[in-house]
Amino acid sequence: MKSPNEHIKYSSLEVDEKVGLTTDQLEIRRNEKAYNRSKKYKGRSHIAIFVSSFFNLFNVILYITAAIMMICQLTIEDAINELPITKYGFLAVILYNAIASIISQEFSKYTISKMKLISDSSYEVLRDGKYETVKSNDILLSDIIKLKSGDQIPCDLVNLGDELAVNESMLTGESDNIIKKKGDMILSGSYVVFGSALARVERIGND
Repeated sequence: MKSPNEHIKYSSLEVDEKVGLTTDQLEIRRNEKAYNRSKKYKGRSHIAIFVSSFFNLFNVILYITAAIMMICQLTIEDAINELPITKYGFLAVILYNAIASIISQEFSKYTISKMKLISDSSYEVLRDGKYETVKSNDILLSDIIKLKSGDQIPCDLVNLGDELAVNESMLTGESDNIIKKKGDMILSGSYVVFGSALARVERIGND
């Protein structure tokens, strides 16, 4: 199934940085449905994550093996000597792998939930020479957005003004702030640590 923005070619517009999208340009973008909307993703439940981590095919085979070993110990004379408790060491490996899998999936789930918060945020955009407040999903391609400290970046932008300190830890895992100068790309999912500037929407949604 194709994503909403796949293979769509949008019109190339010359946008005045002091005016933003004009009435005519807004109509063009709306007709093109060039909104900042992504395909919705429904994450897995905590129970599903737990079950899939402990009960995949490989683990089930090992559980059956352990059960057979235990039955042998209980029913066959001297089996306890032939199958000491140390033979069950592979269960510790299963436990370690399952816990590591749960931690990884829960972190991904948390990251996705943080990204969803962006779609509920509001932003100031410059349109026809006036600022108006819109939701992330109503931002249009080529919109001019006013960024300030604390703002989550809703889509890929190009910095048009002053320097900004941006944190991209959700994208790269690096905790150090990155300075974005005029002309630099500011990636969706990062956030502004300090500074303010205007930025133009370069890519939207699933682009």
